[in-house]
Amino acid sequence: MAAPGGEPVHIAHPSLILFFRADCEPCKYAAAALARFTGEPVVDRGVPILAITIDRLPASTTASNQREEGVVVMRLEAGVPQLAFVNQVPMFVRTDSLGDVTQAFVGIPSMSVLDQMR
Repeated sequence: MAAPGGEPVHIAHPSLILFFRADCEPCKYAAAALARFTGEPVVDRGVPILAITIDRLPASTTASNQREEGVVVMRLEAGVPQLAFVNQVPMFVRTDSLGDVTQAFVGIPSMSVLDQMR
């Protein structure tokens, strides 16, 4: 995976991860739900929140604005087959400390779904 500047990164677990594509219409609504969730005045988010795409990231995506928004955006470059299913629908996963998926949600989540996954 790569950060916006292209440098390789590794994901810390546990995490809440959104897999998305920029041209996926439902992904836009899922991202908006995630933005509302991270904008809520919650003292403890529980786990780091990541958004992973195979799309090129815009130059305006920087580490500092990601921290302010509460979501770290990364580009998947190698390591797994292309996430073709994300072309049509967003997917959220919650991992445990070993990186295993413990929960998954496909579609546009409600705030209660995101709260349960954190």
